[in-house]
This record gives sequence, structure tokens and C-alpha cells, in this order.
Amino acid sequence: MLRFAFLILALVSASQLSAQVNLVVSIKPLQLIAEPLLENNAKIRVLVPDSSSPHHYTMTPSDRLALETADLIIYIGQQLETELHDAIDGLGRDQSVLRLLDLPAIDTRPLSDDGRVDPHIWLDGGNSLLIAALIRDQLKALDESLNQQLDERYRQLEQQLIAARTGWKDRIGALPEKPYAVYHDAIGYFEAQFNRRHSLVLIENPEIQAGIRQLLAVRRSIADSPPVCLFTDVTSRQNTIDTLFADHPVRQKELDLLGSRLPDGANFVSLLDSLVSDFSSCLEQGDL
Repeated sequence: MLRFAFLILALVSASQLSAQVNLVVSIKPLQLIAEPLLENNAKIRVLVPDSSSPHHYTMTPSDRLALETADLIIYIGQQLETELHDAIDGLGRDQSVLRLLDLPAIDTRPLSDDGRVDPHIWLDGGNSLLIAALIRDQLKALDESLNQQLDERYRQLEQQLIAARTGWKDRIGALPEKPYAVYHDAIGYFEAQFNRRHSLVLIENPEIQAGIRQLLAVRRSIADSPPVCLFTDVTSRQNTIDTLFADHPVRQKELDLLGSRLPDGANFVSLLDSLVSDFSSCLEQGDL
């Protein structure tokens, strides 16, 4: 009888282990999208640390080991995570990798005539749900026993985003039409959902130091039409901002695009809610 009990326990443990998916994602927003689908059915490793820019991420030996042992790897693409892209290409495991920018179903926003697109695709509500659906389908392929749970959890995430979106549209729709600037063009997907558009971009590419001509052109634009708000992010450099706005006061608000300031237990809806709140709080204030 005791031996039979141990056998049952072993079978249950093996079943639980088979349902444990080892998932590696590049950035926290992808973790926040995946978590409600997985709950206790997976271990999720995030490669880019909080408060770090994925543009300047440096891989560690433990990161490489995590990639080699992952059941599924999800990242945005070469334009956001250059070093990670090169490392994953070296794995030769395309069947277990979701390179999101390469997927035709993802709605991308062009940044320039040379083919560059805005990699911040998770800031679009439609893209975030599509990413969730892609993760759901990949997980089904890895473990068919999770199919029903994954479908139900996806529907719950979809309902949460749809319900929250109504409140977000109402708040941003009530904002006054004031000119505002962005440090670099990273919130276009977010803006498009609410029919907003910045009046000025300070830095075209945060990975390349701006030239004198570009900086002078930006200073002239600031003088001609001073923005009331400047939205920054983790890539922003305060010395550049101080130089450009030396003669013009401006309210600064850092947008947490990667969710690095979110409390424990926060979800993807929390990330977008914080962006709506920070964006609105700056523009709701009176003139400088």
C-alpha cells in the first residue's frame, strides 16, 4: 500500500513537471503579457534588468545558459535587442523562438525611409493581445494539456484590456490640446490609440549621438513653439535636455515604458494604466 502511494505521488509530480514550461523573455512587458496566461504552469526569466535599456543590454553567462535551456524564447527583434538577437541567431532554434517584429500579423509603425520601424509594439493594445495569442498558441504546442486553461486565461486578459481602454480613452480625450515633446519617438503606438501626436522629437535615434545640426534644429523648434511637457524614458540624457531647453522651461515626465517602477503583483493592464496616468498628469496641468 505504501509503495502504491509513493507511485501515485511520483506520477503526480511527473505530471506537474511536464506542465512546467521554461519561458525566457527579453523585457518585462512580455513577462506581464505572458504571466496571466501561465500562472503556475511556467517559470519566466526576464533578461533585461529593471531600469535598464534593452538598446544597451549586455548578456551575462547565466543569460546564455537560460537561452540554451529554454522551451520558448520571446523577444521583440534586432532593432530593440541587438546583442540578444545575435545570441539567439547562434542557437539555431527558430522553432522555439518568437521574434515578434518578424511576424506579419504584428502592426508596425515606420520610423524612417530606410526601413526602421518602431519596436515598442507592446504599447499598442491590439498588438499586446496578438502577442498574448501567439504565446498561447506556442504554449499549446508545447503542452496540449493546458489548452483549455490557456484559452480561458486569454479571454480574461482580453476582457480586462477592453474594459480598461474605455476609461483610458475618456481621460486622454478630455486633455487640452497642448504641444508636447518626446525625447525619442517611442510612444507612437500609444499615441495613435488616443488620436494624439507629439509636436517635437529631441533625438531621432537614442543609440546614436545627435549631431550639432540636429540639436540646433531642435532648439529652433523649441523657440518657435515651446512644448509644455517633455516625455522622457530610460534612454534619456538629462545633459542633452538641459542644453536644448536652456532658455525655455518645460515640465518633464518620465514614462515607464518597460514597467520597471511597477509594484510586485502588477499586470500588463497596470503598465498601460500607469502610462495613461503619467501622460495625462503632465498635460492636465496649467500653462508654465
